[in-house]
Amino acid sequence: MEIIKVGNRKARKNHKCDFCNGDIPRGEEYCYSTIKNEGAVYTWKTHIKCNDISIRYDMYENYDSDGPDSYGFKKLVDEILFDLELTEKISILYNRKDYNNNI
Repeated sequence: MEIIKVGNRKARKNHKCDFCNGDIPRGEEYCYSTIKNEGAVYTWKTHIKCNDISIRYDMYENYDSDGPDSYGFKKLVDEILFDLELTEKISILYNRKDYNNNI
């Protein structure tokens, strides 16, 4: 896989995010990468927030030979949301008066 070009641009038409499959509406700024893989050239388009998440969690560093994909992204987001939900539930439980009185 060879990354030819990377940047941001404003959408002149509607697109789909290759990570979350959500809409990138006309006029919204998005990230793009022009990629060459096994002789095929294509453009990978993502929401800026989806791209930020993938960078923060090293998706671009920890991918197989085909690069990051929507399945891996969705799995990562599910794990992040699960961790956040679990952390919130633990915090709520810990802050309850009856929990602190029983310690």
